[in-house]
Amino acid sequence: MPKILIADDSRLYVHLISEWLQDCCFEVVVASDAIQAFVMATQHRPDAVILDISMPGGSGIDVLKKLKLSTKTKHIPVLVVTGNAGNEMRSLVKRLGAADCWRSLLIVLSSAPFCLASLPKVILSGSHVTLVCDLAPFPAAQGSSGL
Repeated sequence: MPKILIADDSRLYVHLISEWLQDCCFEVVVASDAIQAFVMATQHRPDAVILDISMPGGSGIDVLKKLKLSTKTKHIPVLVVTGNAGNEMRSLVKRLGAADCWRSLLIVLSSAPFCLASLPKVILSGSHVTLVCDLAPFPAAQGSSGL
């Protein structure tokens, strides 16, 4: 069973993403701060890391740098998630070795009612992790304006 490390201090985000990944037959390991994220990645050697930028104990950028410098973890694909996933941030984390940088799924999901089952599919392929987004909002009730 592939293993994913979720490094994020938001309990709600971790709960939602963990549930979904477990439903998709992934083992989930969780870290709630930057120090723990690096330690857990080194100890558990996950197949991929979902890494938040803003966490207690240091930044996700620092964790990403450490992960990519360590011979034990440099091969692990890292998906950076942040509320500020603009072009500048995306360029920075990709230069540092991240597979990609996404806006937090909670921000995406908060814009409309979504079914948890329609969250992205995670595809692990060699040294890359790809999350294919297939978000489908619940259909509006008949006669409803959808608001």
